[in-house]
Amino acid sequence: MPAVFLAVLLLASVATGASTQAVVETPRAIRVVLDNAYAPYSFQSDDGKLQGILIDQWRAWEKKTGIKVEIRAMDWGEALRRMRAGEFDVIESIVETHGRRDYLDFTPAYGTVEASIYFRNDISGITDLASLKGFPVAVKAGDQHIDQLKASGVTAVILFPNNDAIVEAARQRKINIFVADAPSTLYLLNKMGIESEFRHSGPIFRDELRRAVRKGDTNLRTVSEGFSAISSRELKKIDEKWFGRTIDSRARYLVYGAYAVAVAMLLAAGLVGWNRSLRKGIRQQTAALQASALQLQALSQRLVEVQEAERKEPAPEGTEAGSEALARLSPRERQVLELVVAGKTSKEISASLGIAAASVDTYRSRIMQKLSIEDLPALVRFAIRHRITSV
Repeated sequence: MPAVFLAVLLLASVATGASTQAVVETPRAIRVVLDNAYAPYSFQSDDGKLQGILIDQWRAWEKKTGIKVEIRAMDWGEALRRMRAGEFDVIESIVETHGRRDYLDFTPAYGTVEASIYFRNDISGITDLASLKGFPVAVKAGDQHIDQLKASGVTAVILFPNNDAIVEAARQRKINIFVADAPSTLYLLNKMGIESEFRHSGPIFRDELRRAVRKGDTNLRTVSEGFSAISSRELKKIDEKWFGRTIDSRARYLVYGAYAVAVAMLLAAGLVGWNRSLRKGIRQQTAALQASALQLQALSQRLVEVQEAERKEPAPEGTEAGSEALARLSPRERQVLELVVAGKTSKEISASLGIAAASVDTYRSRIMQKLSIEDLPALVRFAIRHRITSV
């Protein structure tokens, strides 16, 4: 009886210890496999260093859990095969499908990715999967869309090991149409400088990215809880590092508003200056017109006085001599005489006859010398007597 009791006690102790060990035991390290050409989530730098959003997130997970993370990157088809063979504990950025549920358990989705059809600029009519019939279409090996392409009637499916290989083949014009996820494809097209050679359809697939472990693996809970411990602020900071920050449209509008205010102020200042200049010009023109009016008024008054004097005085002797002197004037001198007695200034006569103002003065001196006249009033009286002008 004591022997039986001891045996039972021993079995209970062993069972309890095993149960306790199953509850508290956590892995010392976790092996993660992911795509080696899936920017910005996971890709290699020019010097071969693994980088991207998922790399930074797993480093944060490592700090939160204290569990060492061993990350391996490889072609996607190989990653799927080796994960299924049990070489890794977690596979990253995988899409849940009916076939994969047979051998994998999935975490909740952490992101959404869209896939489109990319085709060369000189190809038209590509709108959806049905429009791909008859065309050779490139796609990444292991991609969950391969079966859907074949089901839509695409028979010439060309497999490539990764997205780098697809876009490189496109650069070399070995392929003209391919289906791939947008973030990675746009990154590679721009990196290789051929983004202007291709167009793309609207999204034909919209998939949720998850993490997965082997069927029944208790690491699923460890993985999920570790990522739940990373704050949204930390995750946002990682996303902004690789996606960039959204441009603040409010700040942009404030800048535009400041520009508009500055332009308005400049316009207002310009209008004020222009208004002042216009008013000054108007004042100057008004003064000039007033001066001309006074000059004309004085000349008119003088002519009236001369006419009145002529009416009162008898016709002087020497009229015939005056006519002879008038005949000695040249045609140009006669023109100048008519304009002078009409009250025109030297500047006005110069503009009217197309000669220099100095020449006008010279002609006027010759005229008065030939007519033996000493001043302008006498010249006006002479012109009236000989009917060169009248008032």
